[in-house]
This record gives sequence, C-alpha cells and structure tokens, in this order.
Amino acid sequence: MTSDCPIQWLMETISKKWVLQIFKSLESGATTFSSFQKGIPGINSRILTERLVELEKHWFIKREIVSERPVKIKYSSTEKCLQILKEFNRIEAIIRSWD
Repeated sequence: MTSDCPIQWLMETISKKWVLQIFKSLESGATTFSSFQKGIPGINSRILTERLVELEKHWFIKREIVSERPVKIKYSSTEKCLQILKEFNRIEAIIRSWD
C-alpha cells in the first residue's frame, strides 16, 4: 500500500475503469482472458491486461497457468476480492431498495 489511508488506497485501486466489472465477471464465472473480453463489452485487450496484472499484484485475483501447450491461463478471486464483492453486493442491495 502506498497510501497512509487504507480506504483511500482501496478506493483508488478499485475505482479504476473496468475493475468492478472484472470482479463481477469473476463472480459470474469468468476465468480466462477471452471470457473477460466477452463478458465486459467495450474493454480493450491492453487495458484488460493492465488491470489483471495490477489486481494480481495487489492479491485481488490469482493467476494460474493451466496448460503449457497451448498456454492457458485461468484467473480466480482471492478471499480479498470476495470480501470486497460481498460488501459491494450489500451496497447494491441497499441502493436498489431505494427505488
């Protein structure tokens, strides 16, 4: 963490464009690069790569090489990601109850 305030660091990290969509895609079962691309309309390969690398660096997702030939990589949520998703799902439920 580069910030003295962990909440500020978290908000800066997860408020980047596409991060919550990546988290939601993981929750929906996306596990490969191509499944993220299909599940997140409008995201380009370069940004998706950047976000996946950053999320792995901060231990929100786990990257696993499944096969060598052809190389197949799978991504999965870590406990950290699941905790954040749980809280965002609670917030979403509160917001939906306002309607």
